[in-house]
Amino acid sequence: MKKVMLLLFCFGLSLSVNSAFAGDKKSAVTPKSFESMKQLLGTWEGKGKMHGEEQTVKSVYSLTSGGSAIQHVFMPETPGEMITMYHKEGDSLAMTHYCALGNQPYMKLKKATDTTFAFEMSGTRGIQSKKEPHMHAVTVTLVDNNKLKEEWVFYKDGKEESATLFSFNRID
Repeated sequence: MKKVMLLLFCFGLSLSVNSAFAGDKKSAVTPKSFESMKQLLGTWEGKGKMHGEEQTVKSVYSLTSGGSAIQHVFMPETPGEMITMYHKEGDSLAMTHYCALGNQPYMKLKKATDTTFAFEMSGTRGIQSKKEPHMHAVTVTLVDNNKLKEEWVFYKDGKEESATLFSFNRID
């Protein structure tokens, strides 16, 4: 009898939790820029100059966390793999870049259109100081349904050191 009661309690609790999450999801307002970013979902392959030489790289964009975040995996399954998480922040977007440098620069959306999303750091959230080498900004542009550009801006000693442009083609 105790097992049956425990099973019924657990079942009822799971229904309550699922209902609560479903209600929250419906009431949450999703920024237009987040909906527009969903166009990036898929697998992309392209080229960019890293460490002084042209390299072929892959990027994978996918929805996660019940559709409330976009995960971007850059160079998946390689030693240089990095993850960027795009998410709602108030009525706009923000992102955290989990960098191969070992830091996690946090950036806010500064400007967006239906196809271009420009993020930039403000402050030092995710890094030790402004002088620490870090990714400081990124602009993601969907050129068309099958072409994507990412421009990453790297800072060192408190100022821009380089900007790297990657050009991708959709492969999936």
